[in-house]
Amino acid sequence: MKFKILVIDDEPILRESLEVALSAAGYEVMTARTGEEGLELFGRENPDLLLLDHWLPGINGDEVLRQIKGKNPEVPVIIMTAQGSIELAVNLMKMGAYDFLVKPFELDQIEALIQKGLERVRLKKEVEWLRAQYQERFPSGGFIGVSQKMKEVLGLAEKLARSSDTTVLIEGETGTGKELLAEYIHFLSPRCSCPFIPINCGAIPKDLFETELFGYEKGAFTGAAEKGKMGKVEAAEKGTLFLDEVGELPPPAQVKVLRVLEEKEYFKVGGVEKKKADVRIIAATNKHLEGEVNKGNFRDIL
Repeated sequence: MKFKILVIDDEPILRESLEVALSAAGYEVMTARTGEEGLELFGRENPDLLLLDHWLPGINGDEVLRQIKGKNPEVPVIIMTAQGSIELAVNLMKMGAYDFLVKPFELDQIEALIQKGLERVRLKKEVEWLRAQYQERFPSGGFIGVSQKMKEVLGLAEKLARSSDTTVLIEGETGTGKELLAEYIHFLSPRCSCPFIPINCGAIPKDLFETELFGYEKGAFTGAAEKGKMGKVEAAEKGTLFLDEVGELPPPAQVKVLRVLEEKEYFKVGGVEKKKADVRIIAATNKHLEGEVNKGNFRDIL
């Protein structure tokens, strides 16, 4: 996510210095010399944050701030001024400024304020993105359950979604929408802003399963990628790991998954450093797992 920053300042050296430094930090930077230019750019480009000089030729910073807050009250505006006073700072904050800096200031000061100001913007954008994803995935607002049994399943799924850590097992025949139900639980849960990572336990060769699930370190085995590899558990950090067809898990991998469930930790293949696993696990199967336990194919404590 690349944020847009608008710098409005009539001092060429400061304006250009901020443009170079902030562009190098990964921001998309636009600059304006006057309040009039800044307001025109603001209306056209819709920046995520503004750095605004208080003393400007033509329209001054107070008026620019007032007009910007009238158009978008949520955008953070950081005021820069060479004449600082407590009274001025208080007045600007009352007008809606996010913060206030007195010139000259250090670059790391402005960068720290920008990061803090954009955190709220980032969260808002994430919520909007998640809402769009949810609407795209569930255009009716959720599942439509006609039968009483289906309504009970959806009611249980919604209750389970409120907890971010409860492990869930979904049983059902192939093609009945187990993964869709798992996604539904994820999107309704507190983990919805983090990834939903599926892995089909029956589609991966047994000798490759652990590397897919946990990843591996550099040089873990002949042919290993030079930088190592991220596993599905790590990719799902703070989100949900969906183990589809969990009944196909090979016994050695079952032991490793149990460690993730109980201890919230794992080792990469070839690694000696213990990794923390902040993930919720939702599993699905078309097998009768109790029967698989009786046959010795599945651990009864998993």
